[in-house]
Amino acid sequence: MALDFPASPNINDTYTFGGVTWTYDGTTWKVLGRFQFTSSETDPIFTSSPANDILTQNITNWNSAYGWGDHGVAGYLTAEADTFDSVLGRGATTTRDITTTGKVYFSNNFPDLATLNTVSTSTYHGMFAHVHAEGHGYFAHAGAWMQLLDTGSSLSELADVATTAPSTSDVLTWDGSNWGPAAPTGGGANVTISDTAPGSANDGDLWWESDKGRLKIYYNDTDSTQWVDASPPLTNANVPVHVGEVELWQGGNQITWLGSGGVTAAIRATEGGGGFQSPCIRVTFAQAFSSSDSYTVQATVYNPSQIGDVYQTSIRKTGPAYFDFQVYNLTDSVVATDFKVAITIYAI
Repeated sequence: MALDFPASPNINDTYTFGGVTWTYDGTTWKVLGRFQFTSSETDPIFTSSPANDILTQNITNWNSAYGWGDHGVAGYLTAEADTFDSVLGRGATTTRDITTTGKVYFSNNFPDLATLNTVSTSTYHGMFAHVHAEGHGYFAHAGAWMQLLDTGSSLSELADVATTAPSTSDVLTWDGSNWGPAAPTGGGANVTISDTAPGSANDGDLWWESDKGRLKIYYNDTDSTQWVDASPPLTNANVPVHVGEVELWQGGNQITWLGSGGVTAAIRATEGGGGFQSPCIRVTFAQAFSSSDSYTVQATVYNPSQIGDVYQTSIRKTGPAYFDFQVYNLTDSVVATDFKVAITIYAI
């Protein structure tokens, strides 16, 4: 039987006949012989070696480093054996900032001011130091060592306080330039807080009558002495706090308040709840009382729309800041809509 090669072979196609194998190289069929060979090989021993991971870039880097010379004498550290103390021994001065999130323990202790004054305050502006002989702290500022005040300092150590030694009972006074000790002038009053008057008192003494909230002064009027109110007088129950007039007109659609400043009057369609169920008037104070029981209201109707009819006011003290009222025509059994009412409010 004659050889019958494939009609349209591709490169590396093979054809075997009679134990002989041919391969097509793109132009001709070439005999490979009776044995098959592979063009690639994997070495299992090499792939498990560290050398397997060495890349071309690693070799390039090594060649570059090798070109620097003998690393053993290059002058850089391969291990750190220095302590902070040995580093400072090679140089203890720097102009750089030192930053730490930990604590810094140091002893800026100088035996006396003479020793501290040898340290330049301009070079070490802001520096803190302790002077043992003085028992104080100092800081460098404005070309001098400035003493810091502490619980052991005295008033005379302040720059604007005179160093004059004070006498017993002296007070600190200002002479226009400095504070200094001086004998007190004038008398001091005794102050008593009590529900009852002090058993003995001198002219000018003060007494806070705590159960009534009144300040009194002990007063000598040349022929007698007595306690006299020093506080503003309390509100007289017979003197009204607010006085004014409410006028409702135009069929109950317009309202006017004439009287004490800050007081307002407004029409309310209904109060709701347990209050008025038909239109009423709310009068609001400029300043609320302490409670609705702290005031009373007097309301008098005049100039009614129906002359001769009998009118009556109904008042509800709704709260400490306002009250509501309604005027009722008893003759016609209707809520009045045109009238004037005189309003007087008393504190109680």
